Amino acid sequence: MDTTQDSKKRRLICLGLALFTLITYWRTIHNDFVNFDDDVYVTDNPWVNGGLTLSGIARAFTHFYAANWHPITWLSHMLDCQLFGLQPGPQHAVNLLFHSANAVLLFLLLNRMTGALWRSAMVAGLFAVHPLHVESVAWIAERKDLLCAFFGLLALLCYAQYVTRDKWQAAGNAPTRSSAAFHLSHYYWLALFFFALGLMSKPMLVTLPFAMLLLDFWPLERFRSHGPEFSVGKFKRLLAEKIPFFALTAISCVVTYCAQKSGGAITTVEYPAAFRVANAMVSYLRYIERTFWPGKLAVIYPFSTISFPQAAGAGLLLLAVSILCVAAARRRPYLLTGWLWYLGTLVPVIGLIQVGRQSSADRYTYLPLIGLFIIVVWGAADLLEAAKVRKSAAATVSVLVLLSCALDTTYQLQFWKNSVTLFGRALAITTDNALAQNDYATALVAAGHIPDALPHYGEAARLAPDDALIQNNYGVALARNGQINAAIIRYEGAIQLQTNYTDAYNNLGAALAAEGHFDEAASALSQAMAIEPDNAGINLNLGLALLKLRRVQDAAQEFSEAVRLEPALPEAQYQYGLCLAMMRQPQAGMEHLQTALGLHPDWIEPLNALAWILATDGDNRVRDGARAVNLAEHAATLTQWQQPVILNTLAAAYAEAGRFDDATNTAAKAIALAQGSGQDQLAAQIQSLQELYQQHRAFHHP
Repeated sequence: MDTTQDSKKRRLICLGLALFTLITYWRTIHNDFVNFDDDVYVTDNPWVNGGLTLSGIARAFTHFYAANWHPITWLSHMLDCQLFGLQPGPQHAVNLLFHSANAVLLFLLLNRMTGALWRSAMVAGLFAVHPLHVESVAWIAERKDLLCAFFGLLALLCYAQYVTRDKWQAAGNAPTRSSAAFHLSHYYWLALFFFALGLMSKPMLVTLPFAMLLLDFWPLERFRSHGPEFSVGKFKRLLAEKIPFFALTAISCVVTYCAQKSGGAITTVEYPAAFRVANAMVSYLRYIERTFWPGKLAVIYPFSTISFPQAAGAGLLLLAVSILCVAAARRRPYLLTGWLWYLGTLVPVIGLIQVGRQSSADRYTYLPLIGLFIIVVWGAADLLEAAKVRKSAAATVSVLVLLSCALDTTYQLQFWKNSVTLFGRALAITTDNALAQNDYATALVAAGHIPDALPHYGEAARLAPDDALIQNNYGVALARNGQINAAIIRYEGAIQLQTNYTDAYNNLGAALAAEGHFDEAASALSQAMAIEPDNAGINLNLGLALLKLRRVQDAAQEFSEAVRLEPALPEAQYQYGLCLAMMRQPQAGMEHLQTALGLHPDWIEPLNALAWILATDGDNRVRDGARAVNLAEHAATLTQWQQPVILNTLAAAYAEAGRFDDATNTAAKAIALAQGSGQDQLAAQIQSLQELYQQHRAFHHP
């Protein structure tokens, strides 16, 4: 039975862990989104950043997205956007709160199972502030890591409660058989429930049933029957007890494989089995190295050549440590549990089935490091006790270790400020890193430094000439830099590498249209639409190309489809409104122009178009001179009264409102501006309208 003093100590440790974690990571709330999955998960994901909606909830459970199926993670991001919009600070704060909660849950779990108060606190402290966990906490898109651990630890806590009550009942302390059965089933099924939530947050939790068996060995000591010897029968019963958990694991594995296969994330052909095994063996040791010396941490670690002696040496070392842990299991069982926890929980992400193009990733250690921390803390405590080191000295060393980790974590956090600092750091400490070059260049483009980005895209394309994404991104940057022909070459290269690359076809079509090759543009955009028929951006670009070919009705159909697919797309609303006006449907056209203005109130083009219809339409039921003047004057003010097209519309609006002197004078200024900028044809058109105003006549379309 816990004493009141122990209960107070636990509460103080929980409070201390939470505060220590919050203080260490507090600077994250000032960080921005990054262009590595944050766009896919939040900023550019309309069904997430639209908030918590019934359609969004349904989609989260029924669709694969970003090569994953983790509906709880999607719901978490939706709730963030519902509460905070697209502000990164509060979303970073939510990540931090989950991490703090995980540290506290880990302490409570270990203390519950072992009764070792300070050892459990030290493991939880290392978990809270170790630099390898920065990636999981400071990266908004890694909410899935935090949620997975949160529900996984809750599941283990319920499992520990179920087991300890089982022991309590076995000792003859249960008050009644029926009430004990209720408690047993209650905590068991709660554990299964939280496990399911964890799997729906991130499927890396599939190894939890195996971890439960490890905990059964130590510290729960359920493998023994009555004496100290291992009982096969007991093991079989414990294995059968986990059948519902293994069933959920099997289902999650199948769903995850289908999701990642459909999203193109699994790349077994590019990385042969022998290479993947070699990389896995070496990665196990690299994670251990970073645990004890986290000096050069990067968001992306590129693949490197691994020789046979390196891979064989790593495998033999892992085997040797495993044998030593088995040999020491009777006297120091925490060694075997900690070591197999580390090895086992990393299996889903160690690269035997390669997902993505990174050789390893710090975020994958979020749960596995618990095993290493247990080995270090329990092992160090045993050594210190054997050496009869004073508890005060041991406590001092522990505090210094935690402070050292916290300082290193604070140092690593500065690189997560934004995308430029994040990928700049990756380039500074790694070599031949094509993905980091690409993402650093993308960050520079987003910051408006396009010329600076081009050399990095060039280096990325050199390092990974078969990467269609890099080719496409390089093309986008070249196009924005005015190098359209060079961009077209990159888009075509991306399509050769990946024949179903929708974005490359879409970008190619836009670039061809910009060069005046409208037929070719329409062909490329039609190909993009055949691949991805529900992409509003493709409909928009195809409509623009068709409009240039004077196929107004066909263009209107594409703009209409774009509006249907994405009503909040301002350009589609604007272009559809223009087409409807050209097709003699002014009322319908004005509705869409007004919608475009509702999305962007100071957008000059729809202001001008709407004012022109209101001033000049042939139907007097449509015209509204006073409103046309208000809209046109607003557009003129926004352009500082220096655009002849806008002033031409304003002159027509003045005439419709009966202000013919203002119309004549404004037309005169528009003529002067047009002539001064070499737009002689426009000047002649405005002059013919000016003659009407001088006769006190307004211009109306026939």
